[in-house]
Amino acid sequence: SGKTGTNDITDVKVKAGEYALSELDGPEGYEASAWDCGPKNTVTADKVTIKAGETVTCTITNTAKTGTVTWNKTDEGGNALKGSVWTMTGPDGTAVKVEDCTATSADGCTGPDKDPAAGKFALSSLKWGEHTLVEKSAPAGYVLDDTKHTFTVSGSTLKQSIGSFTNKQKPQ
Repeated sequence: SGKTGTNDITDVKVKAGEYALSELDGPEGYEASAWDCGPKNTVTADKVTIKAGETVTCTITNTAKTGTVTWNKTDEGGNALKGSVWTMTGPDGTAVKVEDCTATSADGCTGPDKDPAAGKFALSSLKWGEHTLVEKSAPAGYVLDDTKHTFTVSGSTLKQSIGSFTNKQKPQ
């Protein structure tokens, strides 16, 4: 038991036999892979068998989980507004067009927005880092709100709910 690279874990001599493998307190926001103990050693149910005189190195790889974000688009009375279009820019500078999905079910949502309810947005598979969201097209009959909204995805903030954004109705 210990951290990789320390003598307590890296170069320990053990007797031949079966050993249970586990990672305790893995880093927050990461998902662990299966154990890999090399081509000669099969890992079954997170257990490895070591033969006398054998040297075995076992590795587990942690992969960052992706994040999600939700928000709502409403009128001044708090009623859901359908039809807004947004640009979301990720931490690597890549911009994605996000159109309000108004399908009969989430299965019918083909773009980044996976919430089929009008005026409700749900995006997933977001990389870690700062994201910027800007409305590019307001719902019909409403004034564009081009305010920048930023949020950060990290191991401790994988699920973001960034609120409700309001459009004013255009004057008659």
